[in-house]
Amino acid sequence: MIKRTPVIIAQKWINKGYKANVVLDFVGLAASTYYDNLKHDRNKDNSSNNPKGRPIPGYSYHLKGHKVSDEEIKEYLMELVAGDGFPYGYRKLSKCLKEDYFLKINDKKVYRLCKELDILKPQRKLKKHHPRKLAKRAKVTNSNELWEMDVKYGFIKGTINSFSIVINKCC
Repeated sequence: MIKRTPVIIAQKWINKGYKANVVLDFVGLAASTYYDNLKHDRNKDNSSNNPKGRPIPGYSYHLKGHKVSDEEIKEYLMELVAGDGFPYGYRKLSKCLKEDYFLKINDKKVYRLCKELDILKPQRKLKKHHPRKLAKRAKVTNSNELWEMDVKYGFIKGTINSFSIVINKCC
């Protein structure tokens, strides 16, 4: 998103009655950018009233085709957590709902219901891997201060031979 000042200036002059294309050209703003910013401003005003996404239906379907309310599904989840499902995450719980209660239900819905019931397991923390460190670069001023060695393997007529190469790094 660009700085707001050109948009505000352009909007001020357009509201006074000047032609939009002349003002936008003068301000140095593309028409698409100006109108996109106006659209986002309108969305910010309505964002507190209207949540994004489609409304929650409040039910799922049984495999036989009849509706099962979210409240009943929450009871199933609580039964699972009280029994064998206490260490389960939302994905395993959704699998249990599908296998044990024969529901057609999405993992995302189970996640939402578990969040409402506050039975989600804490998200695991990723272990930090040991940082890779490079060897320190020492200043080499004389010979015999820094030696490097490399081992190479080669194939010569049925045998694998190793060759070691030693290099004296100097200045």
